[in-house]
Amino acid sequence: MRICVRRRRAIYLLPLALFLAAFLGTTIARGSTAATAVGTSHFGALSSLVPAGVARASVVTLTTLHFNGNPPDDAGCTGVGPLDVTSNTCSDLRAMPALSAATAAQWPVAGAVLSQNIDRSTIDPNWIWVLTAPVTIQGDMRINWWASVNATAIAFGMAWDFELWADGALVFSTETAAPMGIDVTPSLPNTPELLGLTLTVPQITATTKLVLKIDPHYLDTGTGSVIYYDSSVACPGAAMGSGPCDSTVILPVVTPTPTAVRITGLAASTTAAGVSVRWRTASETNLVGFNLWRQGAGALTRINKAIIAARGSAAGASYRALDRSARSGVSYRYRLQAVYRDGTRSWLRSTKVRVSR
Repeated sequence: MRICVRRRRAIYLLPLALFLAAFLGTTIARGSTAATAVGTSHFGALSSLVPAGVARASVVTLTTLHFNGNPPDDAGCTGVGPLDVTSNTCSDLRAMPALSAATAAQWPVAGAVLSQNIDRSTIDPNWIWVLTAPVTIQGDMRINWWASVNATAIAFGMAWDFELWADGALVFSTETAAPMGIDVTPSLPNTPELLGLTLTVPQITATTKLVLKIDPHYLDTGTGSVIYYDSSVACPGAAMGSGPCDSTVILPVVTPTPTAVRITGLAASTTAAGVSVRWRTASETNLVGFNLWRQGAGALTRINKAIIAARGSAAGASYRALDRSARSGVSYRYRLQAVYRDGTRSWLRSTKVRVSR
């Protein structure tokens, strides 16, 4: 038995692993495992600022994609993952494929010590989702995959690398390991079993392709690991009654729904009763209403006690608010804020006036 060092990964020392398991009271459970992990985003911090006049409400659609690429249903595919990555229509992800009636396609892992830092690797098991339009995902991603591993992995527990690549760039990665408390290990050696894991992914947008990598590694070379997919019959050697050999990933696809209001005019004027602020909208979408703020000497004060309810639609509407507490001889800037149905807010326009009354 030898210890493998993989790219960007720590060395797994058996004595340390066993000590940690004993010290932390880790329970290593075998069999079909549902685990949760949070990975590392390779994007920078995401801005939460909303552009003036525009906000976004999001709808999350759980989209199930099947690992695909098995002849004879999939022309040009061999059903052997490392040979099929040269084609984007093999070893791919599809929403509604016709599962092959043949023996399951397989991705045999050459060895856990080997790896390629590219998306369509011929060594690391991967599947590509070819996009016809940009797609954004964010939230819990569920992976259910059929796999078998060797006896060493069964004895000491599996470790898996999970990666997402968007348009050729690594944007998310995480690792699970049995000694560290997240165990996704089959029950028996060299016997296909359905494994499951939920990963929380950050906001990721891909334009042309999204690639999922599932790469096993553990204390020895990793020889003997296989991932199975795309068959309407049971995986070869799987327990009786185990069902179709169908590996899937459920992606949280985010569809932004634009919500906006267009302002065509905002003006403030002094009256005997106070400062009158008027504005006009050209269109309103998913708008609850407005807040009007007064800024003077650095302080920002909301004028309205309750939200000024939206009255317009696609055609817009006219509004007026009166600030009775404005002091004569003082210059103020009035800022208009939109409040949307999804709870977001955005600054619209501002106008300045000197009170004289």
